[in-house]
Amino acid sequence: MEFERLLTALSSTPPEHLRELAATVPASWTVEHAGQTFSVPTDWITAGLEAGRRAPATWPEHRDALTTRIKAYQGELTSLLHGSPPLDIERSRQAASAVLARKEFQGHDSDTLIARILSRIAEWLASVWERLGGNRFDTRRATSVLAWVVAASALVALSWWLVASLRRTSDRVGLSLTAPAGRRRSARAWALQAMVAEDPRDLVRCAYRAAVVGLEEEGAWRHDEARTPREHVRLLPAAHAHRTPFADVARQFEEVWFGAKVPTVDDTRAMLSRLKELGCLPAY
Repeated sequence: MEFERLLTALSSTPPEHLRELAATVPASWTVEHAGQTFSVPTDWITAGLEAGRRAPATWPEHRDALTTRIKAYQGELTSLLHGSPPLDIERSRQAASAVLARKEFQGHDSDTLIARILSRIAEWLASVWERLGGNRFDTRRATSVLAWVVAASALVALSWWLVASLRRTSDRVGLSLTAPAGRRRSARAWALQAMVAEDPRDLVRCAYRAAVVGLEEEGAWRHDEARTPREHVRLLPAAHAHRTPFADVARQFEEVWFGAKVPTVDDTRAMLSRLKELGCLPAY
């Protein structure tokens, strides 16, 4: 069988012969069963082989990953051909993946959580299908229904994620760096607020604001609320005595407020220490 041939070749082919092995891999594997045609693309195999050829030191790692994935496909195909409930798993996965591939899901920590939720929904549907004797029903129609159910579940998960994101956004209105009072706060006032802040995120915000106002009071720049942390750093000459501590404060602020990093106790201590170096807090 093609799977066994490829697995054997992977285990015995050295990196310098991977190009020849890649040439023997078809563009896709096609399997027909119960009136349905399944196509398994193999571009990920040739990509793994090419990566191993270009960097021979990494070939064992790529080989193990390819072997694991090929065996997984082999197991699914064996299950399909030997009487398991004829679920259109590939179509269901594609339907769910189409939703998860949208830009709203990219670059957020909740991606993994939603993927786990969808995986559990698919597993539950498969178990229910098997208990109800799903193989007695019309295969093509039943699998289409299952695919739509999984896609609908993905949409429900997307709605849940959007609502949760909106709630988190509303909780972060403190990102505004403008003081609520009509009179602008001094660097020392912002620094003292950072010291007493109970929320570590708020501590980072106040510390950054203290650093910005402190350098403004020294004449390093003029007040501009639209200026970004990196733009503030670029305004300081490389030889400026406070460039290094301010750059560190600006970096921490970006990681916490724009990179969703959760500040640790060491991070907050470091921020307060930087404020002392910048003269916003007493050095004792």
